[in-house]
Amino acid sequence: MAEAICHLLGASYTATNKISGRTYPTSHLYFYEVWNVKQIMEKEVVSENPTIVAMVKEMEKKWIKYFEESLLTSCLPVLFDPRYKYEYVVFRLTATFGGGAQKYLTQVNSAMKIIFAEYASEFGNTSDEGDEVAEEDGEGTLDDWDKHLRLKISHNSNELQRYLEEDLFPRRQKLDILKWCEIHSPKYPVLAAIARDILEVSASTVPAEAAFNNARRIIIEQRSNLTQSTVETLMCLDDWLRAADRQKAEPTVGVRGDDQDHAGTT
Repeated sequence: MAEAICHLLGASYTATNKISGRTYPTSHLYFYEVWNVKQIMEKEVVSENPTIVAMVKEMEKKWIKYFEESLLTSCLPVLFDPRYKYEYVVFRLTATFGGGAQKYLTQVNSAMKIIFAEYASEFGNTSDEGDEVAEEDGEGTLDDWDKHLRLKISHNSNELQRYLEEDLFPRRQKLDILKWCEIHSPKYPVLAAIARDILEVSASTVPAEAAFNNARRIIIEQRSNLTQSTVETLMCLDDWLRAADRQKAEPTVGVRGDDQDHAGTT
């Protein structure tokens, strides 16, 4: 019994540490880590110990609840990981929910198309503004270039499909996702812009050391009266200090391979 509990808590602790990182993108790691925990629960739920089985069943109920609440924020970043993309989301959800996975996949697919359309329209607006400036200046020397850009934008609707159908990046090779997006931005300009905005958001704003702390956190009067700009400044400063301390302690932190499955890879 103790071994099973340690197994479950160990998986949760490892996941918390990985998605609480401050020196590498973590938004795409959330999906992988919560699914690692889910797989361990599936192994333990068939235990011969009825106490463990009852405990795991309660954990699974909460897991599903939190998964549904964070469906889009956990699934969408995975689409921009060239090692997994939408295919991995389909694979995991189908394996877990069977026919019931379709309702989740529909939400993810719809959200991705809406986001892509919004970003693609921004690219189109930028081009239109450039056309207006050229007309006002009476310069027609770059008309052919403007035509080229408009033609390129007209194909944006196929950009998402081309990306999803392209072969997956080898899973066990080292990969810096943000660097990959930058390198492939000429080929996937809209997707690169979306990826930069989504991947820069941290999966968790709670420090790993505070995740398992049950003590009450008391907000003193001075803190409750801080202005928004002051709070933002303090949060940024805290992130910078944590990153600096971690870089001193781990000088090799940066791009990490996939030798530990998905986690830690940026």
